[in-house]
Formats: sequence, C-alpha cells, structure tokens
Amino acid sequence: MRKSYSNQLRLDTVSIEKVELSLDCRDGIVAVLRALQHVYCSKERTDRILALIGADINRDTSVDTGCEGMDYWHICVLIAVRLGCNYTYDQLQDLAKNHADLRAIMGLGSLDETQFLHKTLRNTFCLLRPETLAQINQAIVEEGHRRFPVRSKEFAQIRS
Repeated sequence: MRKSYSNQLRLDTVSIEKVELSLDCRDGIVAVLRALQHVYCSKERTDRILALIGADINRDTSVDTGCEGMDYWHICVLIAVRLGCNYTYDQLQDLAKNHADLRAIMGLGSLDETQFLHKTLRNTFCLLRPETLAQINQAIVEEGHRRFPVRSKEFAQIRS
C-alpha cells in the first residue's frame, strides 16, 4: 500500500520547509532540491503533483492492498533529481543513501534506513508516462510564474 507522504515527523527528521540547503553551492542538485522544497510548501500544488504520480504508479494495481512501496513524494524528489541533474540510476541510488540534504527533502531522518535500489528506482520511474512528467513540469513552471511574475513576463518577451 503506497501513500503520498508521511505527515508524521520522526525524532531524527527536520520538517521539509526548514531544511537548510547550501545555497552558496553551485551544484545543480541544490537548485533542484530548493525548487522541490518550495513546491512542497504549496499544499495544493504538492497534492496535484502527487495525485498525478499516484495515478500512474497505481494504474494497474489497487492502492489499498499489496506491500508498501515508495511514497509518492520520494518518487517525485528522486525523479526530479535524476532528470534535473542527468544522473544515472546508480548515481541516484548512491545519493539517496548518502546525501543528507536529499534525504532531508525526502522527509527521511539521519537514522532512517530506507534504501532505494537502482532496479527499484528504474522500475518505478518507468511506470510514469511522458504526459504525466509534462504535467508535473507544467505545475512547477506555473508555480515559478506565480512566484516571480515579472521574470516570467521578461522571459516571454525574450522568447518572442
């Protein structure tokens, strides 16, 4: 049985909104994690994205039965990092195990032993349809335009 995400904080976790990222770092993962952190703060947007993921992941299965899989939020974070940073599944598996900020954005604490194997990641991500990824991308872009309306207008002028 899968769930969107856990609202219950463990003693070893920090709420996702309060994760302190190294914003002076120029590595691409920091920008992706910051964007995810911002999206998570918008409950309506998060629920919309997680519903899209859930519809694809559980397309041929029942939500209420079966073994527990990755939370939809975990899937969202990991696929965003994979696509945003152009990582392989092996690189993503290593980061999901060892990158403290990534695990914090996923809502996992320092003592949480949840593993994300590359085969599981690949098999899960393959369930997401290209149309769903496009809709998720559009939801995130809309949030960026809502937050920075002046920049979105400037960008539209540059493109035309």
